[in-house]
Amino acid sequence: MTAGVTEADRFAQEIPRPSAVRPGGPPPWACLSGPGGGRRVTAAQVREAVLGNEDLPVTSPDGAPASAVLVVVWDEDGEARILLTRRTAWLRSHSGQVAFPGGRVEPGETLVGAALREAEEEVGLDPASVEVVGRLSRLFTISRRAGIHPVVGVLPGRPSLARNPAEVERVFDVALAEFMAEGAFHEEVWTLTRGAAGLVDLEEGDHSVYFFEVAGETVWGATAKVLHELLCLIVGRLGGPAPASRDAIPPAPV
Repeated sequence: MTAGVTEADRFAQEIPRPSAVRPGGPPPWACLSGPGGGRRVTAAQVREAVLGNEDLPVTSPDGAPASAVLVVVWDEDGEARILLTRRTAWLRSHSGQVAFPGGRVEPGETLVGAALREAEEEVGLDPASVEVVGRLSRLFTISRRAGIHPVVGVLPGRPSLARNPAEVERVFDVALAEFMAEGAFHEEVWTLTRGAAGLVDLEEGDHSVYFFEVAGETVWGATAKVLHELLCLIVGRLGGPAPASRDAIPPAPV
């Protein structure tokens, strides 16, 4: 590392905020109460919250490449933990960002097959150890309009992993409860206009953008959208406000 350059500087994320940004609302889990906020989550609750396990058609708008990511959890000390990575700084897209293991769906691949293959390539996760339990809504990246398909899986316990240094700078895991801790989440409403730098493919108007501060990392963009949807589904199981039907959730733009 270059003298005088800290790790925080090296992996500082460039977040392309437009000129018009305002605070969003509180998260749905803010209403939960009880010891520890009543937010403890188990892998069984994740399994119950995610409906179905069908493999959807590979679709993206305008011929953009489709990607699949693996949202994988396991129980440890009585609560679910979720696997995340920080991408290396030299990757062409989303460099230095926190992400789920995943990548482009190759010709002839299913979404589940792509998610499992990419997780094995990036972090050494054994595909045979993953119980695929469902999926979350398709969404799009903020600048490339590539369709991202989240596949949800459960592991029998903490996995043995081997990071691929060409793609992944850090592999880490976080208890799902930490994403719902006070102060971990905030929402920003971005008002986008035609021609905004890096945002030219999105519709003009207001867009909700989610942020989580956990494990010394800022999680935002598509990864935060996936986490937000998963937590909303779980909140419905914990007695919070019932989230909208998944079929009613439109593809998220960020």
